[in-house]
Amino acid sequence: MILNVADEKAFYFSYNLDLTTSIQANIDVALRANMSSANHPSGSLAELINIYPNSINYQPHFAFNNHMLKDFQHIQYAPFRIPVIYGFIYIRTLQQDQHKFDYVLFSKKDCRRPGRRFIVRGIDRDGNIANHVQTEHVITLYEPNGLLVSSYI
Repeated sequence: MILNVADEKAFYFSYNLDLTTSIQANIDVALRANMSSANHPSGSLAELINIYPNSINYQPHFAFNNHMLKDFQHIQYAPFRIPVIYGFIYIRTLQQDQHKFDYVLFSKKDCRRPGRRFIVRGIDRDGNIANHVQTEHVITLYEPNGLLVSSYI
């Protein structure tokens, strides 16, 4: 199985970014963690979420290895518990005059009803549609005083 995943160029994982949630949500969580880091003592669950976001909170419907990760749900903190998504990531850095910006196209497939296009179709009784893909467009503008990020799902 590991060789099949390595040969398939569409599986992605990250140690420090939760790929199962949107970039919008990741940025929001990071901003809230930075604003409240002074209020939490060292070693708290909030600090662990900041260090290993995907080992504690992740969206199971985008994690293709969720059935393996369920075995570790009883462990509150497990940094080795890393969800793997199936999708496509495209990053392009562009320069316009003196402005540099990144364009990111990030798509991930829902694992609840995967399959071939002509075999798996429609919607099931739980409301899961076949071959659902969530796509997010992210534009990051580099400014002298920081980054400006725009995201659309």
